[in-house]
Amino acid sequence: VGRLVRKHLVLFVAIRDQELEDMTAAEPARMLDATRSVIAHSLLLEREVVLSRLQRLGVELIDAPVGMLGPELLNKYLEVKRASRL
Repeated sequence: VGRLVRKHLVLFVAIRDQELEDMTAAEPARMLDATRSVIAHSLLLEREVVLSRLQRLGVELIDAPVGMLGPELLNKYLEVKRASRL
């Protein structure tokens, strides 16, 4: 990715998983719920690490729920075009 961003505009689209976010926020009623919450939290932390690394490399990111991907992609395109980065 580091080589690509030197000559190209790299756009990474990440789909937010509301179910994982809900699992981490929910009060566990059973041991299985607590286990799921811990695993979901770990996955979300790993996801943030990856997105942060990509951003530091100069990758453009879209991080949105699936229902907002279209508008977010269009907004990012217009932002990049206005900045004459295409």
